[in-house]
Amino acid sequence: MSRASIWDEVWADYDRRHPPAPVPPASRPPSARLLASRAALAPARAARPRALAGMLLVGILALLGAWTGTAGYSVLEVARHVDAADAPSLEGRVDWPSLRRSLMAAFHGAVPAGPDDETFLHAMASDMARRAATPGALLTMIRDRLRPDAFLPPVPLLQAVRSMRVIGAGTMELDLGDRLTLRLATDPAAPLRWQIVAVRFTDA
Repeated sequence: MSRASIWDEVWADYDRRHPPAPVPPASRPPSARLLASRAALAPARAARPRALAGMLLVGILALLGAWTGTAGYSVLEVARHVDAADAPSLEGRVDWPSLRRSLMAAFHGAVPAGPDDETFLHAMASDMARRAATPGALLTMIRDRLRPDAFLPPVPLLQAVRSMRVIGAGTMELDLGDRLTLRLATDPAAPLRWQIVAVRFTDA
């Protein structure tokens, strides 16, 4: 057998052992129905982020509305209790530890500096602050400041409001004129509940 015949037989045997890989069929173009379904889904996919953003915005506006509404409701409740001289009901609208600290700072701040009687005056200021931080005393102080004259009854609290302004996260002030400012803040245990935390009295 010639050398060429031997190699022909070898290559033929190799071809039998290693058949060529099948040629993948040519991919068919997508059908018109598939293209139509893809086109119909495209706007929905694009609108999904916008819908989520819209839902988030609605949630934020609802929370802001609830926050503002509860602040206004708390002011109305405080005004109702003050106008009715209802000390027991007003008690539930006050954060007493915060108010006591506020009054303590106010009374101590009014103590004149002096080496001789400073200790005595500070002790007196502390005692006055403790006595003022009670429902009856607080109500009396607020109503006295709402009197246009010593011989006239107090004006309704809402009538005396000059402004209501937010001064921080969860804190607002009611300006009731030159003689009285009420500060309200949200209760940490109930973020939508507002309480009086400070009262500032100034001379007319």
